[in-house]
Amino acid sequence: MFRRLHEATAPDGRIVFDSVDPYVGNDDADLAYLERNRANGRMPGEVTIRIRYGGLVTPWFELLCVSAAELEPLLAGTGWRLAWSYEAEPPDWYGVLEKT
Repeated sequence: MFRRLHEATAPDGRIVFDSVDPYVGNDDADLAYLERNRANGRMPGEVTIRIRYGGLVTPWFELLCVSAAELEPLLAGTGWRLAWSYEAEPPDWYGVLEKT
């Protein structure tokens, strides 16, 4: 996905995002979910969700919640780097990716 975004954006393109650190503030159910993901070959913070608003609902889709430490290796070889990050109220954090 990062490689495709690199190709589709301008040379000075940036990605501004927010994420949730999947390792912060977990209860037993969250920890079990992370472990099931690992056992199934998925990243711990990978979730399948859909969004409902009023009578509208999206199709199911994959969403990856990552810590800053997990994001860095995912960016290797994609042409992006984590240029800025800010830890908000845990588990939330924000970042900006810039092209290398």
